Amino acid sequence: MRGDLLVPARRDLPPGRLQARKEHLVSEVALSGRSAQRRRGRRLVVGALVPAVALLLAGVGVAAYLLTRPATQLEGIGCYRAASLEADTAVISADGRSPAAACADVWRYEFGREPPSLHACVLESGAVGVFPGANGETCRRLGLAELAAGYVAEARRFAKLRDALVARFEAGCVGEAEARRIVREELSDRGVGGWRIEEGAGIRGEGFSANRPCAGLAFDGERKVVTLVPEPRR
Repeated sequence: MRGDLLVPARRDLPPGRLQARKEHLVSEVALSGRSAQRRRGRRLVVGALVPAVALLLAGVGVAAYLLTRPATQLEGIGCYRAASLEADTAVISADGRSPAAACADVWRYEFGREPPSLHACVLESGAVGVFPGANGETCRRLGLAELAAGYVAEARRFAKLRDALVARFEAGCVGEAEARRIVREELSDRGVGGWRIEEGAGIRGEGFSANRPCAGLAFDGERKVVTLVPEPRR
């Protein structure tokens, strides 16, 4: 084929920008189109085999390096194919299991092989990245912090809250007032503190109206916000 003569040469994004976009994808896996009617029980690989480049850590000295750090993003996990921030990555939604267990399925079904030992680190964005490796040296070599203890319990609480709300919302059209009541009830019953409810906007920036009377759901684990998204009746 000679068609390549007519196509401009490929230009890679600057390293910092490409890595930032990749981490943004991990962070935003639960924020894009996350309505109640579309999300129940789904573990979707939304960014399989995303090429990335090394994270720039200029100015970060050894004394400033964090040995452990809690993840602030509970929605998504990045499963890296190699112990490198340049490696291809599959991005999945967290389901309450340990990050290594969740990424082991990615290795089997997306990467096509049995997983090696996997180790979880915290990316600069606060999301979890899982790399091949058996000990803390993996995170240290990458300039990342170890995932702090307690992540699994917190992620499991979030997953149960998310799934319970989605199950209640997908049964039919839930109006704004009823949606707020249901969210407050689930937060209280599950002992999940510090969360708040916000009203989002529909596709065209519309709020709740006669045309968009039903509430969809979006979750932001970092800010601890459940957003009610106006949607048309289905």
